[in-house]
Amino acid sequence: MTSGQTPYPPRAELDDSVIARWALTGLPGRLDVASYLTEPHAPLYRLIVDVLLERQRTSLTGVGRDELANLLARRAEGNGSDAVNLLAATDLSARMAQLHAWGVVDVWQDRAVRDEDFLRNRDRYQLTAVAAALHRAISALSEEGISSIAAVLAPAVLARELAQFSSTLSSDTVAALESWSVLHNTTDAMARAAAVWQSGLAAALAGTPTAEKVATARETITRYVEMWGAGVDTHSGRIEQHLDAIAEIGPAAWRRAALASAGSDADETRITAEEADLRATLALIANWFIGQHAQAPALRSQMASAVAPMIRSQRTIAAVGGHVSRRRELLGLAARLDAAPDDDASWDVWCTATGLFSAAHHHTSSAEPHTGTPSFWIAQPAPVEARLRTHGPRALTGRPANMPDRSEARRRGRASAAAEAEANARLRHDLLGLSGRALSDMPALPTGHGLALIDILAVLAGPMHRRASPLTAETPDGVWHVRAEPLPGHAVLRVGDGRLVHPDLRLHLELAGGSQ
Repeated sequence: MTSGQTPYPPRAELDDSVIARWALTGLPGRLDVASYLTEPHAPLYRLIVDVLLERQRTSLTGVGRDELANLLARRAEGNGSDAVNLLAATDLSARMAQLHAWGVVDVWQDRAVRDEDFLRNRDRYQLTAVAAALHRAISALSEEGISSIAAVLAPAVLARELAQFSSTLSSDTVAALESWSVLHNTTDAMARAAAVWQSGLAAALAGTPTAEKVATARETITRYVEMWGAGVDTHSGRIEQHLDAIAEIGPAAWRRAALASAGSDADETRITAEEADLRATLALIANWFIGQHAQAPALRSQMASAVAPMIRSQRTIAAVGGHVSRRRELLGLAARLDAAPDDDASWDVWCTATGLFSAAHHHTSSAEPHTGTPSFWIAQPAPVEARLRTHGPRALTGRPANMPDRSEARRRGRASAAAEAEANARLRHDLLGLSGRALSDMPALPTGHGLALIDILAVLAGPMHRRASPLTAETPDGVWHVRAEPLPGHAVLRVGDGRLVHPDLRLHLELAGGSQ
């Protein structure tokens, strides 16, 4: 630095001055209660806060110091011996004092009843309201999605409750307020679900596509469609009709509802605020479902427009990663390797196709007057582009091959299955026509029919050997139920080009239940 230049202020002083200027703007600033999430001991702090929050469900009087230590020990056992050992070596009182300094917990002492109470730690801890709300929000981030039934059936629930609210606002104030409560909660759950879908979809479509992003986008779109995407079109018309009917109700009915909600001893300001709250909920519903810029159709449009980028990302990942779309190219490479005359030629084919060439030293321009070849150990490294270093091992030459077209194979498979089903149906129809006839009276049978009849006779071999009466059996495939009556003599069955001699029987054939 030359003389006359103004030195830059130290970084700490610069940061302090900027922080002070931001503090004077009146904008929300630092939230100390969230400090436990970013400290080096964050796993321990989060474990403590999680235990205290869970304890609030069963007790509102806080948790004692000894009870908290026992709860933490039981929770740590589920995370292995390392967690138990680390917890045992922790100064719990110091950690709780730090949480108290951040405003995460409130601390007070139990009343001493016995002399020994003065010798033990009588501190009790309870989460502050802000910390409890913050930790619930943090815990919600790890949930799979919005599981509220109100979000799943939002359009249908809103249409039904708006009809109830419209019909009872003038006559039954209590029923109208019950419907309004459902409307308020459903709208809130619907808005939260939409926010989760939009944020997840925006993150999935941002930046370079990855398998995780494609899976997130597909899951978000599927969840939207399964929950209430189709219900927007189905119920928007009914919702608009009910809102128009509510708009025609006079102010007297609204005031009665606001008075019932605020209480009989409420002042005029409170009643006016309650009425405004009632109307605001309905205005929010109208903003969601009515008008050219309604949020529900806009959200549906966002979901529809995200399908094409998701498919493109999936195809990009398949092409770059060498999955299904590379199969034909890899088979061609295998054929070329197999056709190579020797190992050296095979290696050249492999290197050309994959880009995995052997290490080679690239010469750079020499600053010396002569152009001698420097040794590998003393030569300067040759510049290689970052793109080649990153994508070289997996950048195959040429454009990705197209997806294999198996439509013709599927068509032939469906045609073959249909022909086979038709042949089986015809065979069963012909065999049913032989039911009730003796084997000796049966005509010559085609090979397929004869083999099917032989299979039927085979299942009767066991009952005939046991001299069972009556002779009944069912084929192993569950298609035929067979009943036979022994007759004197033997029968000769003509099957195709052969013959079968069998004791004469009168066969009765029935299709088993459910067979076609």
